[in-house]
Amino acid sequence: MSKSIGKILLVFVMLLCLMKNSLLYTLYSVNQEVFVELFCINKDRPELHCDGKCELSKILKEKEKEKTSQVLLQLQLDHVFLNQQVSFTFPAPILPEKEIKLCPYTQDLYCYTLFLNLSEPPEFV
Repeated sequence: MSKSIGKILLVFVMLLCLMKNSLLYTLYSVNQEVFVELFCINKDRPELHCDGKCELSKILKEKEKEKTSQVLLQLQLDHVFLNQQVSFTFPAPILPEKEIKLCPYTQDLYCYTLFLNLSEPPEFV
């Protein structure tokens, strides 16, 4: 029971970390006063009329830095291909020494003769 609660809590924390910026934008657009109280640096200077935009600009700059760093990392990645030849050795098949007939009382009545040196087609009799 505690493992499943731990797993759910871990997934929740991971999703919260991924959605940090979008949650802050949503909080700013839904309830700007709460956002200003929680995050604004210029609360003591109301004459600036910042209204939380300073913190939003920091979040936007942070997001742009993350994007540019990701793009640069993708451009800097060297693709390394390892070409290694793998040889397989298979054991020799184990075959019986002589042919075993399933039904020893049957006769093979089929006869096949191969004519390799046919120069002319056969004539109809």
